Amino acid sequence: MSELEYVGGELDLFAKASNWKSYFASLLRPYITGRVLEVGAGLGATTEALWNDEVESWLCLEPDPQLAAQLRERIPVDRWSNARAECRVATVEELGPDELFDSILYIDVLEHIQDDRGELASVSRHLASRGKLIVL
Repeated sequence: MSELEYVGGELDLFAKASNWKSYFASLLRPYITGRVLEVGAGLGATTEALWNDEVESWLCLEPDPQLAAQLRERIPVDRWSNARAECRVATVEELGPDELFDSILYIDVLEHIQDDRGELASVSRHLASRGKLIVL
């Protein structure tokens, strides 16, 4: 299991950016359906903003165990309607080859990954047919 400590300090600040999150959520939500993978889920503020009734399952990948613990507290599973939800302390490299997603999200995350090209090439193998890769 990959465990990385996140060194940024902006997550708490952006978690409170409700106007910004509402704006980009209104644009992105129609594309977020089925089985969702959110890479670098952080504190879960983006998860909350993008959640919708078209979601079948939502996997939050967060390599920082402390952030993952906060995310689990912020978004209790019983709040996620009928969908299956999971928060995993992991990176894309640790996904199983059979784990496919209809929507893969990188919201304010890709700039923190050193090999962004390699990351996108790796995660593209986890896109289901007609899946959507969403990068902000």
